[in-house]
Amino acid sequence: MYGGYHVIWIPHERLKDIKHLADGGFSSVYHATWKKPYIRWNDKDQIEITQYVEQLPVAIKYLNNSTGISKEFMHEVIICSNLVN
Repeated sequence: MYGGYHVIWIPHERLKDIKHLADGGFSSVYHATWKKPYIRWNDKDQIEITQYVEQLPVAIKYLNNSTGISKEFMHEVIICSNLVN
């Protein structure tokens, strides 16, 4: 059901309509629309990035004080990455 989900870094300028959803112990969660560029291989085996942009809904997790990463935080990262893999 969720096989197409991934954990990735998206540049802030590629996000729009960012809305706050909730706060947790060491992070905040947001919803946004990702303006994803269309990337494909051309017939010369080269990557081609076009001006066409897909608009995809994404969830964003903003880390508070990410310099002091705790065992609890790493446990959550492992759980989340297991959910999307």
